[in-house]
Amino acid sequence: MHHVLDHFGQQTETYLKIIQELYRICAPGATLSMTQQHER
Repeated sequence: MHHVLDHFGQQTETYLKIIQELYRICAPGATLSMTQQHER
């Protein structure tokens, strides 16, 4: 996932639900890579 989290809004609950769903659908031992642009 590259630069997509900012498109899901600013609510912590939303991000936690996304992480929970990714955890649910990943196979055991899977690696998940997420990058996000850092703005100052």
